[in-house]
Amino acid sequence: MKSILFLISLLVAAAATATATDGDSRRELIDGGWQPIKNLNDSIVGEIVKFALDEYNNKTHLNLNLVNVTRGETQIVAGINYRLVFFATFGSDSYRLGKYEATVWVNEEGQKKLTSFRRRFIA
Repeated sequence: MKSILFLISLLVAAAATATATDGDSRRELIDGGWQPIKNLNDSIVGEIVKFALDEYNNKTHLNLNLVNVTRGETQIVAGINYRLVFFATFGSDSYRLGKYEATVWVNEEGQKKLTSFRRRFIA
């Protein structure tokens, strides 16, 4: 009985820790915890931030344009949450720079949903 419980605890621990890739860099992902994205130039980061901006622009009828991504994190849930912090300009006015944070959930089939989008104060 003890060996079965030990085996189950090993399986639970193994399931709670997964390995994912960011281009050539590797990081450990733990269920429920936010982990930093080491390679912000990875194509998935670009895809996620483009999706977030497109969804937000379509919903608000604004025209935010990406300048650059400054920080990103992932969280394993039933899929993966991506939380990205980035700078964007409003329309073609480069003087109207804002800092934003978006969270996008991606399910196992690759479908995306914008779950949060907010402007952050520039510090």
